[in-house]
Amino acid sequence: MRLLRFLRAETESYGILTASGEVLDLIQLSKALKHLVAPSLDKLVPSGMKGLNTIERLLRGSTESEKKKATINVKDVRILAPIASPPKIICLGLNYRDHAAEQNASLPEEPIIFIKPHTAIIGPEEPIVKPVFVKELDYEAEFSCDYW
Repeated sequence: MRLLRFLRAETESYGILTASGEVLDLIQLSKALKHLVAPSLDKLVPSGMKGLNTIERLLRGSTESEKKKATINVKDVRILAPIASPPKIICLGLNYRDHAAEQNASLPEEPIIFIKPHTAIIGPEEPIVKPVFVKELDYEAEFSCDYW
């Protein structure tokens, strides 16, 4: 199950990226079936298995026709970063051998810990903005909410 947060006609929602590359809008489906789900992906993720079970019950309780009515062509949405505003992002630098080798660095004796501000989060296809005072810009791995 590939969960995503998206914008369609200036309205934010979340859903499932289907095997055929379409988006099943879970909010729209839940409203049509009067089946309560988390109001946002930010609220769904912390609910863990309970939230996932709610989504699975919604999917099992809906017909193919109902799902089709709540399905959108992925070209008609703007995919957003999975989590809009996490409380904090704690990172580990050079935390695996390949990355250290890639940087021509030796493995650190103690963990290199740093934070990323939530303002650094962008969605797919969004531009990376390099502030003028930054001399070297490094990328980090992406985060996705495929399944937790």
